[in-house]
Amino acid sequence: MKKTTLPVLIFVLVLLSWGCKEKVQSFSIIRQSLVTFQTDTFTTQSTTNAVFYGGASTIHTFPDNTQRVFRRYVLESTGRNTQGRDFWLQIEVDIVVNGQYVGVYRPEYNPAIGGLHDMRYTIRNGNNFITYGIAPGSNAAYAQVERQNNDENILRGIFAGTLINRSDTTQPGIELFNGTFIDIPF
Repeated sequence: MKKTTLPVLIFVLVLLSWGCKEKVQSFSIIRQSLVTFQTDTFTTQSTTNAVFYGGASTIHTFPDNTQRVFRRYVLESTGRNTQGRDFWLQIEVDIVVNGQYVGVYRPEYNPAIGGLHDMRYTIRNGNNFITYGIAPGSNAAYAQVERQNNDENILRGIFAGTLINRSDTTQPGIELFNGTFIDIPF
């Protein structure tokens, strides 16, 4: 009996010492950009193909003829709508140089933060492209941008707009609403 007890005891001690070791595991969060919005047909469009990038500096002239330099940034996303057609969505905001991207941007510019230069939604219908955009002089669109996390360079926000048909102004426009974007690196 003693001959079998010792090997069993050693085996149990080995198992206990092996099971008590600290196991260090690491993990990382994998971010996936996401842009979603609804159109006036109440269909939800969604895509994970989205980027936010800086463009050229631009000068905006205000109604009192003062001018301000802004830097243009573009949120661009592409995907397929529920009818299987390719779409492109571009939201262009002009931000105060060295700005923090954070703010509510509208076509009527705010000298302290900037403004919404344009919001374009283009649909490919066979070999034809239909482009919708903000009507000149309209303030019926906005984009609100926030930093999603202070430790990471990612943005989130919401947007909406009433857009005219720029391809054929005799045709009806389109309404984009409940627009959101998350996990957009900058």
